Amino acid sequence: MEKHKFWIILISGLLTPLLVYLFPVDGGGASIIFTISIPFFIFISILFAFLYNRISKKIELKWRRNLFFSFLLFIILGLTFYSFPCFDRNNLCPCEVVYNSVKTLKNYDKIKFDDILIEKKQSNYPLIVVAQKKYKKTFPNKIYYINYQGKETFTSEKFYAIYFRNGNVFSNNKNLKIIFLKDDNVQFSEIYNNEKIEFKSTKSGFVNMPNEYINYYNNGYEYINIEKEFKNFNLNIRKEPEKNITTEYGFYKILYWIS
Repeated sequence: MEKHKFWIILISGLLTPLLVYLFPVDGGGASIIFTISIPFFIFISILFAFLYNRISKKIELKWRRNLFFSFLLFIILGLTFYSFPCFDRNNLCPCEVVYNSVKTLKNYDKIKFDDILIEKKQSNYPLIVVAQKKYKKTFPNKIYYINYQGKETFTSEKFYAIYFRNGNVFSNNKNLKIIFLKDDNVQFSEIYNNEKIEFKSTKSGFVNMPNEYINYYNNGYEYINIEKEFKNFNLNIRKEPEKNITTEYGFYKILYWIS
């Protein structure tokens, strides 16, 4: 074991790239990691490894060598996790992600189909991934996220999803009326805060309708953004590539596999 301690300390400096592979990093966090954190921890691990290799030879008692080794390793690991970018409550640190994932798995029986449709922010990722696995046989063909943004408040007033599966159209908004029209289109409507919100899609999903929407963006890679203006609200319809959480982040691949 003693001969491996040098290499253990040395390799511990590479923990940050592993965390980047496993967990999401938003904002400017990635640039900070690659320009500052990774070079810093590689330098520290090399310094500590050679420091241990030199000083441990002068320490006769085994328990003191182990204590010194543990102290150096604790510093590297502690600083690695402490410096990992966590900007707000929606950008969870690795320990929080693991904790929330374990808690989600413990409440597996309480997970509902609608949990697939909740907003895709990091604090919701564990629940979304486990729900995707639990309901993989009934997973929607397409999911669109609907947001009403107040013109005066400039904030989200209401958020829900509309999803398409095997030629049928559904929503987790229980107040939304879904009407199939004769021209193979679908009309959605509801009264929200005394204003009638009404918009359309095709039976297979939302497409560019020049007389219906003021802005339509499709990047060709399953990302779509559509806008429509009402008196008190701006309607935003957004589609993202589904199941991309598990393909982008190693930890969520593991979570999907074990759930």
